[in-house]
Amino acid sequence: MSRYRIKIPIFNEEWRNYFLSTHFLAPALNWAIPISSILDMTKDPKYISGNMTVALSFYSLMSMRFALRVNPRNMLLFACHIVNMNAQLVQGFRYLRYHNKLSFLPGPMIDQNIQSNSEDNANCQRK
Repeated sequence: MSRYRIKIPIFNEEWRNYFLSTHFLAPALNWAIPISSILDMTKDPKYISGNMTVALSFYSLMSMRFALRVNPRNMLLFACHIVNMNAQLVQGFRYLRYHNKLSFLPGPMIDQNIQSNSEDNANCQRK
């Protein structure tokens, strides 16, 4: 057995203190919010809660400001809430479009293409 140890930077006390601090763990665990919101984008918009979408949007705005104001800056938290804010904006537009609050915005192109293809197929079958 050797008396010399290989020093790996991850096992350094400074690195260990960072990875076990709230400066890393809180943003790392906080990524569950934007990930779940992104996964919900494929679900039916009738299940979107408008109140929760607004609440999560304001939460992300406040957390982005906090991430930049804290010393040292927490860019991992900032990135997490940038992604969450964008996901909540998409969910908010989906909610408003579903409830006909934004009737001037077109629906998804996929739905329009499916509808036009089904009309074309119906026209072909009639001939």
